[in-house]
Amino acid sequence: MPYLDHKDLLLAVLDGEFVDKPPVILPSGLVSRPIDSVLDSEGLRLDELHSDSKKLSKLSLAVQSATQVESLAMPFVLTVESEAYGGESEESVASTKPTIFRYPFKKVYEICTLEKLDPLTSDRLPVVIDTLKELKGKSEELNLPLIGDLVAPLSLASTLVDAGAILKAMAKKDSVVNDSLDLLAQGSEAFASEMIRAGVDCFCIVDPISTVNILGAKFFELYTVPYLNRLTEFCHSLEKPVIVHLCGSLEKLPIDMLSADCISLDSENSLEFISSIADDFVVMAGPDDKALSGCSVELQEGARELVSNGVRILSSSCALTGGVNPTNLKALVESSYLIAEEAE
Repeated sequence: MPYLDHKDLLLAVLDGEFVDKPPVILPSGLVSRPIDSVLDSEGLRLDELHSDSKKLSKLSLAVQSATQVESLAMPFVLTVESEAYGGESEESVASTKPTIFRYPFKKVYEICTLEKLDPLTSDRLPVVIDTLKELKGKSEELNLPLIGDLVAPLSLASTLVDAGAILKAMAKKDSVVNDSLDLLAQGSEAFASEMIRAGVDCFCIVDPISTVNILGAKFFELYTVPYLNRLTEFCHSLEKPVIVHLCGSLEKLPIDMLSADCISLDSENSLEFISSIADDFVVMAGPDDKALSGCSVELQEGARELVSNGVRILSSSCALTGGVNPTNLKALVESSYLIAEEAE
């Protein structure tokens, strides 16, 4: 089949279709901070960006132009939901992304006292919505999918209360854990609704705490699966596909219970494991930060190996840092075309 435009290509893959070229996308949830060289070339400073939708949309477009990734995304999303609930962020250091540095609560039950999230008035959420609205016109002009990012309820809870307290409550089977996650999921649904109104084409939900080392398989089944599926099914009800990114090795986790359209994996997962799940899921994976510092030939070989083992969407493995060279991401994009040509 001929190449589709980038938006149609991604949506076709997420719908389970087999296409001749793997899309190469970069959701914001897989980026620890924007590319330093792009910030410099655009004359932007991180500590001046977070509340300025025009500068954020400028940065998003500049990253896409420099890397040629086949998507647009909001540059800062991973802390905005937490901030809206009272989590604090550090914005004074120009070289870092806002990061939560103080838990607003000590006990899990305190999450249940939170006011309902209003995406149109709560903290920086309106900035995200305005940025996405500004990017929508460009995404249509460039035929690029616009990706909305969400933090899974359990990972969001872990930015409000120390994870140790959450795990202790889980061990006691305290219903306050479910009550808290229900409230946070409700807020994320409201946020997702406004992002859809702003024009996003699909979602990437990141869940960094839901690893086998932190939760184990049983807690994953009890406290991760129901809430990831709730958000996924909510987005599906509004006709938007969902990518779920999970960190660490997934081999011992019951990921078959997830209803996401695509599972995004980091580099801890083997090619053998990818092959074992490729018939059941659309799989997204890619080079990690270290691999992205290598030469173009190595990147292309790595991408070819991933695709031959069942990866259908290429991206950064996880936590892409600001020091990455845009040329290397461009090489990853170029590799997707080489893969397509070889398949003809």
